[in-house]
Amino acid sequence: MSDDPNRGLALERLRGTLGEGFAEIKGSLALLVHRTDRVDQELQEQRNAFTAMEGRVDSVESAISGHGDHGARLAAVERLVWFGVGAAAVLGPLCGWAAGALL
Repeated sequence: MSDDPNRGLALERLRGTLGEGFAEIKGSLALLVHRTDRVDQELQEQRNAFTAMEGRVDSVESAISGHGDHGARLAAVERLVWFGVGAAAVLGPLCGWAAGALL
């Protein structure tokens, strides 16, 4: 084996190139880890917001369904209106006839 001075210089350059490559890979991995952590945090915030929104929707739905069936109440109001209309139809002419008879 011969000690070639160029061989030692080539090895040093190769080590430097490998060191730069590893440093670049480490930097890229660190950036990916940072981005992944940030995306995970944003995803968790979105999940929390979605869960809160679901809770609000559920409370609104339960409030709406808590009012029950309006059909029975509407029917009762309609009966009162028809009774009032019928009473007015009967009492109107009678009151007019009575007023005319008294005058």
